[in-house]
Amino acid sequence: QLQTNGEDASFLRTYGSQLLELSILTEHEDAVGARGYVFKAMTLLKRSSEIEKDQQCLTMLSLATNAVAMVEEDPSTAHALLLQGRRAFSDAIALEQNAEQLARMLMQLRDMYATNYTWREHHPTAALRMPIDVVPPQLAALPPSESTPPQLVASSPPPPPQPQPS
Repeated sequence: QLQTNGEDASFLRTYGSQLLELSILTEHEDAVGARGYVFKAMTLLKRSSEIEKDQQCLTMLSLATNAVAMVEEDPSTAHALLLQGRRAFSDAIALEQNAEQLARMLMQLRDMYATNYTWREHHPTAALRMPIDVVPPQLAALPPSESTPPQLVASSPPPPPQPQPS
């Protein structure tokens, strides 16, 4: 059916979503197979979002990409996946119309920058090779939420710049 519906964004999105659900259901019995489902889902969701921009699809793609990044052993590959996940979520944010939901999503995007720290905790032998991305100023300026990771909460504002003697 994928061959006949390979250009139907709705079909690809639904199939990708079902593969993500299947990966969750099978991860304890078959971790390798579950990971394969996630990779296939990512491919389908990417293709769907190329055909038609859809917020739900981009959000699922972002979550799947971040999940794969978290189990990736190579820090360069994991970092590239984290960047892709944030990019997909940024695209989802661009489609949001509701101001309240938009504010929540922007805070979620800001909080996604802490995933690099989480990856480091899970991969201590390669931790120092995982770059820590700087949170963009417009996201860093958002107030912290209850779910904001401690690494992203500034303990105190930076000191004001000192005048330079002439």
